[in-house]
Amino acid sequence: STSAVHAVSLVDPLTHSSELLQLLDISLSPPVIEYVVDRVSEAVNNALASGGVKSFTWTTLCRRRFSSWVSTVLSRAEITLPTVLVALAYLDRAAPELCIARQDWAHERVFLGTLVCGSKYTNDASLKNGHWAICTGVFGRRDIGRIEREMLEVLEWRLSVCERDVLAHHQGLMRAAGEVAAWQRPQHQRTASTSSTGSLPGLSPPSSPESSPSVSPRTP
Repeated sequence: STSAVHAVSLVDPLTHSSELLQLLDISLSPPVIEYVVDRVSEAVNNALASGGVKSFTWTTLCRRRFSSWVSTVLSRAEITLPTVLVALAYLDRAAPELCIARQDWAHERVFLGTLVCGSKYTNDASLKNGHWAICTGVFGRRDIGRIEREMLEVLEWRLSVCERDVLAHHQGLMRAAGEVAAWQRPQHQRTASTSSTGSLPGLSPPSSPESSPSVSPRTP
């Protein structure tokens, strides 16, 4: 008889570990997004500290704004959990090699670099850079291309991901997924509303008009 094929991996689910199947069943909930924000913040903050950025500061307000922006990008780009899992694997791979000389937009660039690379690698049809620019609300099309190239160079174009890479986040993600039950609905709605309308100031220096996307995003 013909074995079933998993909708995400496109192979027989019997070849996957039970832990991986657990991860594929969780939703991209606010606590899960916060886990992603924590991992990106940790990687970038360590890189900034090791790079000797003396004026580096990461306040509660900075983190709150970054978290809101991450939620907005994930929602606008219609990102699914499997893409986030690949982005986390890329983040782990890139973290030891990150060399960041300035704090400006560092967290946004690292997050976006792993996400764009992960989305393009795992999906047959992915957003174009102009669409990504609109989803971010702060970067232009040429900025997206530069961020993508920089991340690919850090990764040395090693984009393949194995089950072990993803399972490195099993415990943390399952713990985050378990927090969903304690997430009060009114609070969830307020957070979702804040995330969907959150914005960041323009790039400094701002992108040239040529780098602004000229096409409409896939989603409103």
